Amino acid sequence: MPRLTDSRVQSLPSGEYTDPVAKDLQICIREARGRRVHSWLLPYKWQGAPVRIKRGDKTLSLALRLRTRSLRGNR
Repeated sequence: MPRLTDSRVQSLPSGEYTDPVAKDLQICIREARGRRVHSWLLPYKWQGAPVRIKRGDKTLSLALRLRTRSLRGNR
């Protein structure tokens, strides 16, 4: 998948997409009350069970990508 830019995110249909820049980061796009809602999701395991942290809207993209990369050891 190409890099997730603002214009690319706006053109995607509802669903969950993995960010190619920060591979462990996902964006969730959905319709709610007649408008599109974007949320970042950070999947990880807690006590062996898969969990996802929801982190705000798409405007957090750059800061969250950098933070995710540092949390995951710059993979």
